[in-house]
Amino acid sequence: MNCIESIHSGSSTSHQYDVNGFTGPIDVLTQDEAKHALNEVCTELLVDPDTQIRKTDRNNGRFKLHLILPTIDSIAHHPLVIEAVQNALQTCDLCLWSSDINWKDPNSDGFFAPHQDSTYAGLSPPSKCLTAWIALSDPVGETEGCLSFYPQSHIRGQLPHEQALGGGSIQRSKDDNININNNMLSLGQYIAPSQLEKLDPPTPVAVPLRAGQMTLHSFYTVHASGPNRSSLGPRVGLALRYFDASTVVQTKTNSKEMVTWISSSLDPLGTGNRVSGNIIHNFDLEPRLPPHPTVEDIGRMRKIRDEALRREEANYFG
Repeated sequence: MNCIESIHSGSSTSHQYDVNGFTGPIDVLTQDEAKHALNEVCTELLVDPDTQIRKTDRNNGRFKLHLILPTIDSIAHHPLVIEAVQNALQTCDLCLWSSDINWKDPNSDGFFAPHQDSTYAGLSPPSKCLTAWIALSDPVGETEGCLSFYPQSHIRGQLPHEQALGGGSIQRSKDDNININNNMLSLGQYIAPSQLEKLDPPTPVAVPLRAGQMTLHSFYTVHASGPNRSSLGPRVGLALRYFDASTVVQTKTNSKEMVTWISSSLDPLGTGNRVSGNIIHNFDLEPRLPPHPTVEDIGRMRKIRDEALRREEANYFG
């Protein structure tokens, strides 16, 4: 079945995604594949093998690793991942806007407050963008701080967000205050409880994952995750941010961002291709890491990654 036939087949993935704004768990990697990817990430992030804690606090080191790590590149282009994303977004034309590693140290207090990925992304329309979240550590359950989603919140569109970069606390539930200083979101953003109470239903659904399993959620879907209370190891997931390349445009213009081409019903370099034309006018294309990269290849791609991150940060924090 080709892509066009697949997206019109009415899969359960696309139905659940349309109705609830998220879907999962979806099996995409074997546990061995997930472990191999985790090991590669740990090496890149300088993880202490004894404590399982990162030796570096360089936050942007966890972004766009698909440009420099072979296993992350292969996951970003994995057929099972791409098929699920195409079905959810109902398009064959995909680009990868960004990727990032979500890391929570064992027995730590860091959490992600309720938020929407659409808020500061600068991509329009957000309904044509989604996040694929793949568990690399095992398990990623409620103890480890798995993702929780507010069903059908995506139909509400963009909700107002608060920013709190220090001090105070926010109400996560009626009897659970959490120190806002532990919010791991870059700008300390969160959706206020008064807004969450208006959602129907107002209660999030936790989706535990095993290593190699994936969830998909719309950029408009309200989601959150608690701290990792497990002493067994870090909670690690790979977030891949895809969008429909035939419709999505960049709305923040401080810098022309760079994206990775994933798939198209047409040759992306073909003359007159609508996907290529869209990308040329709104984004620059990132080259893909070669299948068997040399040291020189990795060095070249690190420079490209640095430039891609510089542009993304200019818009996100601009």
